[in-house]
Amino acid sequence: MPRPGISLGFEEVYRVVFALVVLGCAPRPSLDLWYQEGNDPQQTLDIYPVAGAELAPTVVWVHGGAWSEGDKSEDVSDKVRLFRSLGWVMVSVNYRLSPLPHELDNPNRLQHPAHVDDVRAALTWLSERLPDYGGDPDRVALLGSSAGAHLVTLVTADDQRRPAAGDCVVALEGIGYDISASIQDNPSDDPMLLNAFGPDVSSWLDASPSVQADAGAPPTLISVREGRPTAAYALAYSERLVELGVPVELLMLQDWKHQEVALRLGEPGEAVVTPAVVAFLERCFQGG
Repeated sequence: MPRPGISLGFEEVYRVVFALVVLGCAPRPSLDLWYQEGNDPQQTLDIYPVAGAELAPTVVWVHGGAWSEGDKSEDVSDKVRLFRSLGWVMVSVNYRLSPLPHELDNPNRLQHPAHVDDVRAALTWLSERLPDYGGDPDRVALLGSSAGAHLVTLVTADDQRRPAAGDCVVALEGIGYDISASIQDNPSDDPMLLNAFGPDVSSWLDASPSVQADAGAPPTLISVREGRPTAAYALAYSERLVELGVPVELLMLQDWKHQEVALRLGEPGEAVVTPAVVAFLERCFQGG
């Protein structure tokens, strides 16, 4: 009588074996690489390469944290393991942060556009240097959560900011799709948004992907937590992209917390967010 166990198909076996081979011989990561001249640790990135003779697709991760906290090293182990198992390079980016606690009375505090300028600088650096670390600059996906989702959508939204690197975008739990509307509609969020974007309406509009997007924006996957206040802004941004003729996919979520979406991405056995993100990225890297 056969022993009970788990039955895997050919594709599943291939993925398991491939993951063991890739992870077992993966090159050491290159950490704290400067993408801007200077000595600011917030203007650095980490690269997690994979073994192989050919240049590999690359996923660039931009962390969240309300534009005022977070770090490229936080909660990335599952993501690194996932993307390396697929044969993809992963990059995790830091960017300069607005002050925490908030300094609304300090006109010289770091605020928009410093955050997105840094992300653009990192992507520009990667477009030139990525082959040195085994990554293909012609196959780059941008992935961000919360404030990071805002930054990856904003940096690719219009031709004025759009860098060379960035073939598709995954925006998880994005906040800030429409900064002006968010400030007007949600007074409780005002300190966070005003700290990062200042008091001027012109800055709010400049920082809003829904306002800035043009027809050159890349294909985008947007997560939407149904019934949450942020869902309306995510759906509005997706509708704007559709109007412009930009391919959009929605990942509709229920019973998830804000931070849980990004935290669980790549977690072994996670069956909601991870498969959808991987399938989207595979289509992106295949040019479809």
